[in-house]
Amino acid sequence: MKTAGKDSEHAPDYRVNANGVELGAWSETAMDSGEKYLSIKIDDPTLPASIYATLIQGEQG
Repeated sequence: MKTAGKDSEHAPDYRVNANGVELGAWSETAMDSGEKYLSIKIDDPTLPASIYATLIQGEQG
């Protein structure tokens, strides 16, 4: 994962490479716990619906 150069306010904060596919990830903060996480939305015309994913830091980093 690398920090993305933001050319607009809606551009992703990070780029995630997964098996040769590049995904955008946005930094978010949980309202109830204040914990930071990354939010990913996978939207492709071949999918029946968008897929939403949340990446959190595990106990061992």
